[in-house]
Amino acid sequence: MDLQHKVVSAKMTTFAQRLQMACADHPDIPDYGKGLQTELAKRMKVSQEAVRKWLSGESQPRQPAMIRLAKLLDVEYVWLALGTSETEFAQLKQVSAKHDGAVHALIAFLILKGYNVAFPSHETDRADVHAIGHGVQRNLSVVLMERVADKHCRITTPMPDESISLIAAMPIHDVPTRPHHNSLIYDFLWITSDLIKEHGQRSGSRWELDIKFKPDGHQWTVAGKPIGLFLSRND
Repeated sequence: MDLQHKVVSAKMTTFAQRLQMACADHPDIPDYGKGLQTELAKRMKVSQEAVRKWLSGESQPRQPAMIRLAKLLDVEYVWLALGTSETEFAQLKQVSAKHDGAVHALIAFLILKGYNVAFPSHETDRADVHAIGHGVQRNLSVVLMERVADKHCRITTPMPDESISLIAAMPIHDVPTRPHHNSLIYDFLWITSDLIKEHGQRSGSRWELDIKFKPDGHQWTVAGKPIGLFLSRND
């Protein structure tokens, strides 16, 4: 299967399926069940368990590892990571920049709350930020809320594991009926895996969760139930 066909069909595939396709097309990578996990783990310098999770769709590499994986398999990074073509790359860069902005805003927020913060040291770490303070360590992953309609937002995310706290971020200047000139100020919501499982919709290896905003009292809700702001009580 050539790259052009891969790009055309990418929207119908998950990351795990694209990875399997790329491995199957590479002459130096063994077939699945015949040493693929071992070889890929060796070349990527990660555990076989990490590779198994990539191939099964349970997780996917962070950006630095994804870039190396694409080079190893001789495929386009944007296709492997996101199932998209180069013509859509400008939009993806904008999304990435917004995500980075949310991460840095969260770091500033955590410091104000008395936490020490650090970026992950290992490229397979799914957390965006590690925060230590008030006797606990928090491993935090940030997902941006996307506006669907007035007072209606949505997040799309892999299911977080028990070691990760998922934080949904929305710039205040994008909050319906609550515009703000300072784009560095965010609302941060703590999204639990139980909340996603109960009210989310699965789409391949990812989940979608609808979140609504009530201007009265500046309140976010899922299925009509309020969601508190992250660390709103210094907890």
